[in-house]
Amino acid sequence: MPPYLLNEDRLEEVEVSSLPLGVSAAVVYRERRVSFPAGARFVMYTDGMVECAGADGEMLGFDRFEKLLMTMDVRLEPGEQMKALMERVDAAAVSSEEADDRTIVLIERSRRAAGDL
Repeated sequence: MPPYLLNEDRLEEVEVSSLPLGVSAAVVYRERRVSFPAGARFVMYTDGMVECAGADGEMLGFDRFEKLLMTMDVRLEPGEQMKALMERVDAAAVSSEEADDRTIVLIERSRRAAGDL
């Protein structure tokens, strides 16, 4: 799943290898540097986030997931942002014992200057 970088009102998909980390010892991974400005959020997630389906059987999909990311309340702490996002995804998904895992990791770079720490 390609991670996203959210910076103010922009959402950028970060291009990555298609293989998950650790899937094969023989895979060689490229290093990639991404500009991560103050206040930006880096979002990593599992396929269960976009593949969960609603009562109509339609998957949430990337477009709807991206819209949910864009509407996160940046005034909230990252943990609260994730909780609110998970609640919105869970509300859109049908509960099932066979459901895939839904995991999200949100990293937010502090807006504080280094001297403020």
